Amino acid sequence: MMHSTSTPLKRTALAVAGAGALAASLALASPQASGVAQTGAQTAKQASVQMDDLLHPVDIAYAFAVKHTVTSRVGGRDGGYGLSACTGETRLSDIVGNRADMYHGTFTGRINGKKKFSVIQQVADQASISRATRKYHTIVRLVSACQHEISGHWYYGRAYHVTTRAGTATWMVTYNGDGTRNGGEVLARSGRHLAVVEVAGAGTSSRVAMLAVDTLQRLR
Repeated sequence: MMHSTSTPLKRTALAVAGAGALAASLALASPQASGVAQTGAQTAKQASVQMDDLLHPVDIAYAFAVKHTVTSRVGGRDGGYGLSACTGETRLSDIVGNRADMYHGTFTGRINGKKKFSVIQQVADQASISRATRKYHTIVRLVSACQHEISGHWYYGRAYHVTTRAGTATWMVTYNGDGTRNGGEVLARSGRHLAVVEVAGAGTSSRVAMLAVDTLQRLR
C-alpha cells in the first residue's frame, strides 16, 4: 500500500556548527519544543500508533535533498524487519511484545538520481509511558553495542541525543569498515510510542539528525 500523506513539517533554516547543534536547532521547529501544550486530540492519539506516525516521503526527500520521487510503502506489524543490522534476528516485536500495535514503512530514493539509499522505520505503542521508557532504554543499549567492533567491521559512531516536548531520540551514523559513512540509526520515544529508523546506502550527520527530529515530530 502506498503512503499518500505528505504533510510538510514546520522547519527553521539555521546555519549551525556540529551535528548535535543541528539537531537541537531543528528541534526548535517542533510545536512541542516551542511550548505549545498538547491538545486533547493529541493526547488521545497516544492510545495506539497510526500510519501518520511514520515518517512521510516529504521528510525523507528534505533530509536527503532529493529532487526525484521518494518511493514509500507502509504496512502493519513489524514487516519482518530486524531491530537493527547489529542485533541479528532480534525484532522490535521481540522487545515491545507481540500484542503491541505496530506499523512499518520503507522508503527508497536516489541522491542526484544516482546513489541509492533506503530508510526503514518501525513504530510501536506500549501500555504505558513508563513501559515505553524502559523499552526505549533497552533498545538503545542493544543497538549501541555496535559502536565497538573489530577493525575492518562496520560500526555506529558517536551517539547523539535530542529532546523536545514531544519526546527524546538517540541517533548514530553508520560507518563502513574503512571509515566512510553509509547510513545511520535513529531510536525514539514519544509518550507511549517507540520508533526505530535505519538508514542504509547514504547518511551524513546532518541527514540523520534531521530524521531524528522529524521522527519525534511525526511520532505523537
